[in-house]
Amino acid sequence: MSHLVYARGISLVANGVFSGLGLTMNFVNVPCIKASNDPLPVFTTNYKRASKIGIGSIVLSSVAHFYIYYKTRNQRALWCGILSAVSLPYTVLILRPVNDELFSLAASKSTDYARINQLVSAWDNRQWFRTITGSLAFLLNVFYY
Repeated sequence: MSHLVYARGISLVANGVFSGLGLTMNFVNVPCIKASNDPLPVFTTNYKRASKIGIGSIVLSSVAHFYIYYKTRNQRALWCGILSAVSLPYTVLILRPVNDELFSLAASKSTDYARINQLVSAWDNRQWFRTITGSLAFLLNVFYY
């Protein structure tokens, strides 16, 4: 049974980190990026650093939840795992095109600030999905597991 306790602890911490990261991105980082005189380096630095934390927490929480589900058949663990894991394909399919364009503009040292702000706003709107699903996974994990 102790392996399940460890898995639950890992899932809680990883879900909490991902939820906090998402909320910070939407409520703190994006407004700072938009307020910057040169938003591209701010976006790319934020994204490069935050993505490492995000990927790690998604993988850890998903694996932990699916492990708990495998061992216990607890439906809440399954739902938490799905809510945690969905951010990876969502990022690749929905956010990556915006990321790629922003990184391409950064590489070309673009000063098209109207386009940059438009893309950062699009990124922010799409990021809300990950913030909401990550926060739901965390809240479900805390209150209903």
